[in-house]
Amino acid sequence: MSILFKVAKLAKSVYYYWINQFNKPNKDDELIKVIKEICKESNYTYGYRRVTQDLSNRGINVNHKK
Repeated sequence: MSILFKVAKLAKSVYYYWINQFNKPNKDDELIKVIKEICKESNYTYGYRRVTQDLSNRGINVNHKK
């Protein structure tokens, strides 16, 4: 394994960091479900502004960076 890290010029810590990241649950699963529901209800015609507004109307405040 160490030979592969040298060839790929990748630190072991980076490899194990990403392995652990894939095992963690996604904290945005509920938000993603609601956004998909909004898009489906609008026949996929809403842009991000209308989706954000609809989320706000449902009481879900999301930062503009998300």
